[in-house]
Amino acid sequence: MWFSEFLNDFFSAVSGTWAFIISAFSVFVAFVVCLALAIFKTGYGLKKRVWYVVVSAFFCAFLSARASFTGERDLSSLLLCFALILLLPLCVIPEKRKTDDSAAEDGARRGFIRFLDDKLKSARECSDNALRFHTEEIRAASPPPQHERDGTQDIDFSHVKNVLSRLEPALLSQADRRQIHELEMALYDAERGGYSPDTRGKINEGLGNLLKIMAKHGV
Repeated sequence: MWFSEFLNDFFSAVSGTWAFIISAFSVFVAFVVCLALAIFKTGYGLKKRVWYVVVSAFFCAFLSARASFTGERDLSSLLLCFALILLLPLCVIPEKRKTDDSAAEDGARRGFIRFLDDKLKSARECSDNALRFHTEEIRAASPPPQHERDGTQDIDFSHVKNVLSRLEPALLSQADRRQIHELEMALYDAERGGYSPDTRGKINEGLGNLLKIMAKHGV
């Protein structure tokens, strides 16, 4: 009951004449927008213009509901005729097709996109090749297994130190710097003759972390 009274008060807030004027103006605005899109926008066919019909049907239903609740004259049929008259040119105007210039622009755009894809692919290949080079460089600098070395052979970690020096200008995180510091300490212990299994494990783990850091920063 209260809902019916609420709707009655809502529809009675504006007179029937003003309700019709507002509805007709809204339908006309929708028509102008749809007409402009149909004339100037490419590919704006009948399926995309159907929203004008939805807007017109909404305001016709609004006027019909208002008349049923207020008991005033139903002007929805008049609005429907007005909307159908405006619908005629929307149905007659043909869909704007792409011109030869537009097709040429699309072809040029697709060619430019393919050009960018090729450049990105080349950049990725160069990055992968550089990463493989650094990986082989570090693997070559890794110490040989314990059973292939005698106790008096010197250990040369110059390649690894060279890579570490190249990482100094990079903006490394706190975790990355801690891993590099642990690798440097392990190398220092190994060069002093303390090449124990524990030190060898730390070096191998540090070299693996170094590869990840190099790939992250593109060194």
